[in-house]
Amino acid sequence: MFIWELSNCHFMNLDFKSSLAELEKIVFKKDNDFEHMSICVLQMGMCYEIIGEHDKAVETLKSIKNYISKKSRFDQL
Repeated sequence: MFIWELSNCHFMNLDFKSSLAELEKIVFKKDNDFEHMSICVLQMGMCYEIIGEHDKAVETLKSIKNYISKKSRFDQL
């Protein structure tokens, strides 16, 4: 959870590359069961777009469906 909060601090300070680096630590970690994974991927997509990596942003945003967990309290509809 701390890494996600640090990522959000970087994002709010408009340091999108640092935010992205922290988010990647969460998303690309093996056997990760972080409950807000889909939000991390969404924020990664926004960071990529803001820093000008449009194609990577689109690819990342399209992958959100792979990170939604039905067992998550956050992702349930």
